[in-house]
Amino acid sequence: VNVLIFILMYLGFYQNAETAVLTKSVPWFQGFNQFEPGILSMLYESLLGCFVRGSNDYNGVLWTIPYLFWGALVVYLAAFLVGLIVEKSGIRGYGKYLIAAFGGFVVTYAIGLVYKYMMLNYYVGEKTAFAMVLADCFPLDMPGDMVLCFLAAGLAVRLVPASRSILGTLAE
Repeated sequence: VNVLIFILMYLGFYQNAETAVLTKSVPWFQGFNQFEPGILSMLYESLLGCFVRGSNDYNGVLWTIPYLFWGALVVYLAAFLVGLIVEKSGIRGYGKYLIAAFGGFVVTYAIGLVYKYMMLNYYVGEKTAFAMVLADCFPLDMPGDMVLCFLAAGLAVRLVPASRSILGTLAE
């Protein structure tokens, strides 16, 4: 997408100032892509900057990428560690997968609650007790995720043996 935006900007097809007047969104839309496009800046944003710094000069939606990227790495690490612990435990069947699901649940919520607490108290500046952060997510989020843990464990009991028989490469 960045390459396409770069080409359109380079060829002069990005007319945000004129379009902003027509759509009556001057203060907001007029400011987008009001710079001289450069191939190196576009490549940096596309290949590295959007992941590390959240660069989004060419494509405004890319501000979300570092959060998704680093969040995914945390989730993958948590999944690996929980899976490793469960595999080493020697527990079999439904209990094994239930422990894995709830282990991931605990790790995810621990990281998420601490992150939410830090963001509220230190970034937003809204002094909030940790108990309030916990109470805020319990009525809506946690019960549904707990039900999903039970469902995922039940599904894993059926899917893991089927996938092992199909792939034939995963050890029990």
